[in-house]
Amino acid sequence: MKTLYFVLLCMIVISCSNIVDIAEFANPVNKEVVYIKYINWGWNESKVLISLNNEDIDTENDYDFGEGSLLYKTSNDTIYVYAHNYSVPKINKFKTHIIVINDLDARIDFRYYKDYGLKRIPKKKKGIQMPPIN
Repeated sequence: MKTLYFVLLCMIVISCSNIVDIAEFANPVNKEVVYIKYINWGWNESKVLISLNNEDIDTENDYDFGEGSLLYKTSNDTIYVYAHNYSVPKINKFKTHIIVINDLDARIDFRYYKDYGLKRIPKKKKGIQMPPIN
């Protein structure tokens, strides 16, 4: 019986998603707000999405960059993303240009990403992160 309770507790923890970090990009040209979200499920499952909403998780309509962190920069009406593993939305509703640069071909030393004008999401190092207490 204890094993069953433990399994149920683990399933609840793993199934709960938490947006741990979010960056907002207001596109003045197309009058659109785009969100770059780092989402954490349980202890070690994570995903980085670029989305048109800041709350819901919609993998069919979002750019999905999989696990880990993401380096990016913004300019006028464009978001430049450094990645090599991603999927595009099935129906692209984005007005903002999202250009994916293959990070394996970029010839950038990503340890010094700030020197290149890049930002990182999540901003904090990986590890167990507790949700904020309201």
